[in-house]
Amino acid sequence: MVNNTSREHWIDLLRGCCMLAILLFHTESYMAGEALIPYYIYVGDALVIFFYLSGYLIYRPEGFSLRHKMRSILQRLVIPYLAFTTLMAVPKALAHGMTLSGRTVGLLLESIVLGQVSWFVAALIVAELVFSLILHVSRENIWAVVLIAVLGLPTSLFASHHVGECCVWQLNQALLALSYLALGYGIHRMKNNLSIQREWNCTNQGRDFLFPFRFYSLPNGVRKQLCSSLKATMLIAALAALMIIKGLERKSGGNFILCPLQISHGVLFAADSLLAVFLTTEVCQSLEQLCLHTSKAMNSLEATTRRLLWLLEHTGRQSLVYYFFCGGIPLLVSRVLPHIGLTYHDNYGIILLAFALVYLVTGILADLCYRFCPQLAGSRSQKDKT
Repeated sequence: MVNNTSREHWIDLLRGCCMLAILLFHTESYMAGEALIPYYIYVGDALVIFFYLSGYLIYRPEGFSLRHKMRSILQRLVIPYLAFTTLMAVPKALAHGMTLSGRTVGLLLESIVLGQVSWFVAALIVAELVFSLILHVSRENIWAVVLIAVLGLPTSLFASHHVGECCVWQLNQALLALSYLALGYGIHRMKNNLSIQREWNCTNQGRDFLFPFRFYSLPNGVRKQLCSSLKATMLIAALAALMIIKGLERKSGGNFILCPLQISHGVLFAADSLLAVFLTTEVCQSLEQLCLHTSKAMNSLEATTRRLLWLLEHTGRQSLVYYFFCGGIPLLVSRVLPHIGLTYHDNYGIILLAFALVYLVTGILADLCYRFCPQLAGSRSQKDKT
């Protein structure tokens, strides 16, 4: 969703994984009438990760430009939102059994203008606008970013519990998104500052706050082994903690739904989402090395793995258009398959078949959109500069 001359492959890999999760959720919901895998297991995490990545991509080492960001939001989000929701409004209304009349068309247009058709994109637009204005006014003050990260989620939960759901441009969800935009921005900024510091340390045999001894004076092989061991330990600990939190969420019997915003335990949700962000980013950053691997001596398994990773990355690059189709295509597939005798009836294999069809059809439509109308898809050219 961002124009970049040099892409970080792990970002598109992670967006691709999250997009598949959202497609699976909608496929289950339409084919079986409910989400067979509980929502709290993965859906909320996937949506939060999208917010986090959007914030991560807002940071620029050369400095923040409000004018550039406003133009980017218009091209990447506002124009695609208006275009796709308008084009798909009537077909979706007919698919849901609505009769086409002047009143119906008026209601559809009203819902589009008020940001009620695609809640996620509407919330992201509002959150990015507000966050960009705060960055501009505060001159990218890090404490302003920290304050947003800390207050965004509790403010959204307080508003949803005591004020009620605000459906106009999804303001409650936008407040929640602000926390993760600020988190992503802050992590990228800190990562950039640390990389500059460590480059200096490596050159000057210095030390930093993570390594109080002269870590960079150690042999390269020893440094790599220590870093790999530390990373593996952290990943295992984070995975164990995430599993425990998922168990607590199940035991609580509460809701952890983003739209409508129904989060019963804010602390559990925050811990869950932070661990999910950490784990998935670390895994996808490791997988990125496979995408960049260009050895001619690859065996068939390595070649197949690279193709699958390329497909995930390609999906991630087109994730915005996938999102606009993630409701309509599963609905269409769920209406077609029963006519050829393929219904759920407690057979999850039918769900997997439907999911494969949904992914295939959505991918074809997304490719066509980026090829023939890139401006409507949020791209400046016919290349996938998302």
